[in-house]
Amino acid sequence: SQGDFPSESQVYEDAQLAWDYLVKQRGIHPSQIYIYGHSLGGAIAIDLAVRHPEAAGLIVEGSFTSARAMVDFQAGIYRVFPIDLLLTQRFDSIAKVDRLQMPVLFIHGAADTVVPTQMSKKLFDAAPEPKQLYIVPDGGHNNTAQIGGAEYLRVVNQFLDKTAVETAPTQTKTAVETTPTQTKTAVETAPTQTKSASAD
Repeated sequence: SQGDFPSESQVYEDAQLAWDYLVKQRGIHPSQIYIYGHSLGGAIAIDLAVRHPEAAGLIVEGSFTSARAMVDFQAGIYRVFPIDLLLTQRFDSIAKVDRLQMPVLFIHGAADTVVPTQMSKKLFDAAPEPKQLYIVPDGGHNNTAQIGGAEYLRVVNQFLDKTAVETAPTQTKTAVETTPTQTKTAVETAPTQTKSASAD
């Protein structure tokens, strides 16, 4: 995306506004909401999930442990994230994941050169149960769903099925999707599953 990156506090506030819209204005029960974040959005998703343990589950894809760790990793290489952002914002996910109180699925591409796969492994190790780690063979930073194909869908759908709250035969499940520059909400009515598109 183009333009200035928002502050850490601003993106957390945006995510909270999306949550409030779904719960307070749309009247969707928190147990029907899954939180998803990719890359920097994963840090936003983790923060929102810690503040809302009543959510159904959390999916974090291709994300990092902290901004400081990304500064160290990007030293001497092409920087995908602006160095000013990484030096002034914490995005300290590794210090938050042990406070999660919901099922969490970590996804990472084995060939990701933007955010090292090891960071998702560290987040997974620090998170409490129930948790799952899915490493996509040959997957990069932005193509895990494409590379993973049917197996990717199977893992995600299995996670959703395991964590789904049994309600009426036809129910509404909602995904709060976080991105580095904005928070999106998607509402989908389906008998058994919630889908959310990958976002950078």
